[in-house]
Amino acid sequence: MPPGSYIVCEELKTGWVQTFPSGAPAECDGHAGLAPEGYAITLVADEHDTGNDFGNFELGTKSGIKYEDVDGDGDLADGVPLPDWTINLYNDDGTTAGSFDAGDTLNTSDTTDATGKYEFTGLGAGVYHVVEVCEAGWIQTVPTPTSATEADCGTGIYTITVTSGFAEDNNDFETTSPGARQLLRPLCTSSPATPWLLWAPRWRSTVCCTTWPQSQ
Repeated sequence: MPPGSYIVCEELKTGWVQTFPSGAPAECDGHAGLAPEGYAITLVADEHDTGNDFGNFELGTKSGIKYEDVDGDGDLADGVPLPDWTINLYNDDGTTAGSFDAGDTLNTSDTTDATGKYEFTGLGAGVYHVVEVCEAGWIQTVPTPTSATEADCGTGIYTITVTSGFAEDNNDFETTSPGARQLLRPLCTSSPATPWLLWAPRWRSTVCCTTWPQSQ
């Protein structure tokens, strides 16, 4: 390069933020597609200017599916996706580091779509808690709550630590209704000898079982 004054900038990629240099004059600010901070240098003949380094962080992504646990067995494999449920993301900035408590602040919320999916994008480095907002009359089965009661619905949470490039998509939630495992009446006269009508919120479905999978 010939002698003269130059500004060294970096071009940002989608989903990345600049972490270094930090606190320097925003030499590159205002230029589309460029990170705000760079280096203003002046070169003389035969000069080798070094140490003009850049650091970057790839923002994290967190997602999962909200299911209805139709038979109350805690198995996600037969869950039914639930739309229009609220999932909250909290910053871990409360009283006890690493534990969800009243002092943690709400970062953002998402509502599950038609497939039951929620997603949080653009997450910076740090610890977060992912918490579902339970509706009245439901009991949480996944993740495991403090107790299998309506009062403790939503106490089963996910705590995540976001580092550069973090992407996690399997933190699912599942809830059931207190009536989901009620054995209401015999259904068939043919074998098996003990079939049952299984009742679940919002619809009825018939299931024939040789043995009931959960304790009555």
